[in-house]
Amino acid sequence: LRLNYPGSPHQFHAHLFELKSRLNAYRGESYSADPLIRADKLMKQIVKAFPNEIQSEREYLSQEAALIRHKLAERDWSMAQYYLKKGENRAAQVYLGKITSEFDDTAFANAASEEKEKMIGLPAEPSQPAEWFVNLFPDSEAKAKPVITARQTSTITR
Repeated sequence: LRLNYPGSPHQFHAHLFELKSRLNAYRGESYSADPLIRADKLMKQIVKAFPNEIQSEREYLSQEAALIRHKLAERDWSMAQYYLKKGENRAAQVYLGKITSEFDDTAFANAASEEKEKMIGLPAEPSQPAEWFVNLFPDSEAKAKPVITARQTSTITR
């Protein structure tokens, strides 16, 4: 209806139903954020396209907008916690910074700023658990001799 009949008097309700459908398609923080992102874009489109009609649905739309922002912040919080558990503090700081800057009106913003304060002084990357094994291989940044020379390859194939 939205795409094929743009002049329909039912456009506003079609937009609302698509918004509800997008939000129902979101399955949680472990899955794709695409339904949430599309719902957020659609919410902005509804506000621009139907300024008179949204007055009757203002409460519903504000609840859904808050829900979208909450779920997006929850996704970033989940990713930050994942990286913190792995010891990858730089990646965690990126997600925590995104929460404090973009989702400062959500409940996750305070927790993210507290978590960032706890991380001061921690190393950016985790330590290598099997450093002795990694040291057996040539360093990719330094110019090292090849492990197998051209003369050795002919004897290997025989």
